[in-house]
Amino acid sequence: MRRVADLPWQGRVLEIRLHARRFRCSDPQCRQRIFTERLPETVQPKARRTARLGESQLAIGSRSAVNPARACRANSPCR
Repeated sequence: MRRVADLPWQGRVLEIRLHARRFRCSDPQCRQRIFTERLPETVQPKARRTARLGESQLAIGSRSAVNPARACRANSPCR
């Protein structure tokens, strides 16, 4: 079972528990014996948060990014 963080719902932290299917290869020459179901629309392999949570966090971070030089001029301790 995988636990993945998602966007909050009504102010509450949300965690999705995914049960991805595992498939076994019967070919003895196969280098990768076990294959796990992929869910690319929801979460990337080995990710701990959903794609929409990651996109949301990226959008918030890029909108709130401030030019460091401008912020330094606005604050007296930097002078």
